[in-house]
Amino acid sequence: MQWFNNEIATLPRQGSFPFQVKYIYICHRALLDGNCSRVPPNMLEVCLRLASEDSLCPDIVNDRKISVPFPNVAFKYSGAKTQTLGKGRRDVISFAWADEVMPLLKAMGLYSEEPCIGIRMTPEIERLVQEFRKCFSRLALPGMVDRMDWICFQLYRELYYERWKPVQPQRLQEKIVDIAGWIQIHYNENIDFEAIAQERGFSRATFFREWKKYFPLPPLQYQNSLKLESAYRLLQRTMFSIEQIVNEVNFSGTTAFHRKFMEKYGVTPGAVRRNARERQEGDGTERALDAKTY
Repeated sequence: MQWFNNEIATLPRQGSFPFQVKYIYICHRALLDGNCSRVPPNMLEVCLRLASEDSLCPDIVNDRKISVPFPNVAFKYSGAKTQTLGKGRRDVISFAWADEVMPLLKAMGLYSEEPCIGIRMTPEIERLVQEFRKCFSRLALPGMVDRMDWICFQLYRELYYERWKPVQPQRLQEKIVDIAGWIQIHYNENIDFEAIAQERGFSRATFFREWKKYFPLPPLQYQNSLKLESAYRLLQRTMFSIEQIVNEVNFSGTTAFHRKFMEKYGVTPGAVRRNARERQEGDGTERALDAKTY
């Protein structure tokens, strides 16, 4: 389980964007069974529950019991008391603003007192979730806090507008895009593609046939490509050894990693790291590669 919380209210901004995030939170496979929490005074928390072992998300919000499917978004207003009743592990990201943004949201027509709504993971929401995760791990870099402010606002806007769209039966293309987005989030796990396809109503043959229409790489190669992209970033921005990176992205082995990395990028992993160090020294920066950045 991965669980990170980051208060960024005091971090310096380079701009004056009015929707400045106070804190952000991210967890992977967190067990929240029976947890009870209260939103701090003068805060609005936006909590996106991405996935769970449970099919429904049962909560008690201010003594009102609600139950919506995953994925969903909870809008937790100042002082709201929430108790989770589900028994499965959850993938969650959330962020909070000071409630002084409320008048701004109302003026923009982006305010609702509904506590929790089910959503569809559209390609745009998937993209913003990925941007959120990337930015979360790079907040120490210049300009990243401002970028996080903008990502969170875009994500809130997309989630809010999604609530107005009637839920229609998904087309095959939408289901494939949903699976691809899920793989992007869980790329470093051992994925049973046939099981994932069956959960979304595909037979094995139909899933692989439909996938080929929209993606040039088969699902496993698509996952490996995501692993290599993550490894490339880690080589540039951390001091992890290559063996550590292979473990971090859950590649099949160091030898296979070197071979596939060369096929994809035309250079060795060691060359990428050396080039990153040389660029950093050439820029005259004092920032060291951050071993926690991933």
